[in-house]
Amino acid sequence: MVVNIFATLGKAKVEGRVLKKISVIIPTFNCERFIESAIESAQAQIGVELDIIVIDDGSLDKTKDIVTRLVQKYSNIRYVENIFNKGAAGARNTGIFLSNECDYFAFLDADDRWEEDKLYKQTKLMEKTASKLSEWMETNIPEGFAVFILPENQRKKLRSTNMVERLNREIKRRTRVATLFPNEASLLRLVSAILSETSEEWETGKRYLPKEDS
Repeated sequence: MVVNIFATLGKAKVEGRVLKKISVIIPTFNCERFIESAIESAQAQIGVELDIIVIDDGSLDKTKDIVTRLVQKYSNIRYVENIFNKGAAGARNTGIFLSNECDYFAFLDADDRWEEDKLYKQTKLMEKTASKLSEWMETNIPEGFAVFILPENQRKKLRSTNMVERLNREIKRRTRVATLFPNEASLLRLVSAILSETSEEWETGKRYLPKEDS
C-alpha cells in the first residue's frame, strides 16, 4: 500500500518532536472477520499522528458493531456509512473528502494488517526522496487549478490560444489532410512562422523570418 503525498498542512508536537499527521482511510464491506485486526494494526503505528476514517460501503454483517466499539475505545477513529454502495474507490474518495488537515493519506484494506513501523518508515522515505516534488506541488498545483475559476467558455478560449496546442493541431491537419510535410525542413518552416507570429514583433505587424541567401 502506497502512502500518497498531499500537502504539508497539519503538524503535531509530541515530546518536542514534530510528527507527521496521516489520515488512514479504511474502506470496508462485510469484513467483520478482519476489520478489528486492521484497525488495531493502524492504531499501533509508531512515530506518526493518526486520523483513522472507516468508510462502510453498505456492510450487512456485524462490521458496524465492531467499528462502533473501537470508536468508543479510541478518540482518533471515525466511522462513516455510505448512503449507497460506491465500491472501494468511491469509499476511499469519501474518506479523502472527510479527512482533516494532514501531511499524508494512507489507504488500508479492511482485511490487511500493517507492521507497527510501516508508516514511519514510509514518511521518512518520502521526506528524503520526494521533498522537492512536495514543495513544487504545494507551490504550483493551486496556480494550475486557478484556470477553473474562469467560466467554461473562457477556459476553452484560453486553451485555443496556446501556442504549442495551435502548432500541434496545425501539423496534424496539414499532415493528415494536405500531406504538406514531406521532410523535416517543411516542419521547421511552419514552426518558424508560428513562432514569429507569436513574438513581440507580431504586435506591430506580421513579420516572418527572412529568407536566407541561397
